[in-house]
Amino acid sequence: MILAGCVSQVQVVEDPIRMFNKEYYAVKDLTPSDIWKMKEILASDDIGGARSAGLILGRHYVRNGEVGKGYELIKGNLDDSYLDKYMKASGHIWAYDAAVKMKDTETAEKEKAYINKMDMDEKTEKAVRVYCGQEKKDTSGVSGKSCIFGTETKTAAPEQKQQEVIVIPPKTEKAPEKKPEAAAKSETLKKKLLINVKESVKNPELVEAMLYSVSKLKMNADLDFEGEKGGYDYIVDASDRSIGYGVNKIDFTVDRKKQIKKTADLVINDGAKKIAIGYTEGLRDTAAEIADEYKNQADFYLFNIQDRDFQAKLNEIKNKIGKNSGLSYILVGSQTQVLKVVPFLKYYSPKPDRTVVGVAIDSLSKKFYSGEYAEYTRNAIVVTDILLAENANAENFSGSFSKDFGKVPGLNDMLGYDMMIYMEKARNPEYKNEYLTGIIKADDSGVTRKTGAYRILSGGKLKKLD
Repeated sequence: MILAGCVSQVQVVEDPIRMFNKEYYAVKDLTPSDIWKMKEILASDDIGGARSAGLILGRHYVRNGEVGKGYELIKGNLDDSYLDKYMKASGHIWAYDAAVKMKDTETAEKEKAYINKMDMDEKTEKAVRVYCGQEKKDTSGVSGKSCIFGTETKTAAPEQKQQEVIVIPPKTEKAPEKKPEAAAKSETLKKKLLINVKESVKNPELVEAMLYSVSKLKMNADLDFEGEKGGYDYIVDASDRSIGYGVNKIDFTVDRKKQIKKTADLVINDGAKKIAIGYTEGLRDTAAEIADEYKNQADFYLFNIQDRDFQAKLNEIKNKIGKNSGLSYILVGSQTQVLKVVPFLKYYSPKPDRTVVGVAIDSLSKKFYSGEYAEYTRNAIVVTDILLAENANAENFSGSFSKDFGKVPGLNDMLGYDMMIYMEKARNPEYKNEYLTGIIKADDSGVTRKTGAYRILSGGKLKKLD
């Protein structure tokens, strides 16, 4: 890797505020971190996102006894021109509910009239269904929007939390005519996937990606976050990224140790003798294991690439190894995390011409080796399971996701997609969409991935190393 230009010219830009799945947060009980996130989005320049976050936060306060505080937030953010269909319907229903609880008769009547005029499309229907379920409205003998103005179900427990069920309606396009021999398969595909999602708050990115994939791919699936429905086809544990069914449990986690070890082999084979391993949160122990395993082949130093003072640590390592040695690197993390560090590396090597750089990253896109980063990543070794640049399906997903969320998808986003693809393929073996995270086989025995290694050449080209 050849370092050109001046390090001081490199700007480290903070990630934009991550967009959010409004329908997910509108139905769940907000945790303290969720509330913080809503407040962050509420203060952002994204007016549509801010209005939706304000409504969701207001609804949270109303449901948790701070009615006046919530009512003001709802009234202040209920602006139809910035809301999508689901949030518009939900916002007016929540405004009616809060007005009734505040005994603001005039506003309640106004909102009731608005609600009665709303078209009962699938988004409005979902908003109504969620609200009536949350408020335990008696739906016996009523239809459509009528339950909003009805009474509470007498048998419902007064303190019971909402049932966090997100229902994704089935695809509404007219299905192609089936041949007689395909009748059995047709009947099978009518079955909706019912998925219990556990520990969703521990990995919201994964859950958002699952919901996003269901919506984008028009899958016939329900994601239940409360776990009270029963009869589930699958149980997804968001915390450990696994899918369970029957006695089986399939782990979808990417093997980061395998990636780092492969990177170490290649960097050492390239002549590196003194290597600084830059790790991210949760991977320090793995980095230490690799350093111990290869201690007879090279000298190792560890540093946290997420530490604000990582440059001070690199300077310390530079002084320790002396003026006659080249310092090489192995970095592990997301593409975004690694790119914030790469431009500084050769500056802290006493002999830059002896520096070898290897990275084990979640995914590799053209951003890593083109544009402003091309001069810093040239000749670097990259090990990844996800090559976005040469996977049409992954590239399409990345483009669509970036447009909708304002950022390149990370590993959790792509794992959420792949977990939904796995469940859909099990329901329909002829399903054509391919995996994003390098999966070449997924069955009861587990997930098998192909970890690829590449060298970045001049002109934005890749050379496969295995």
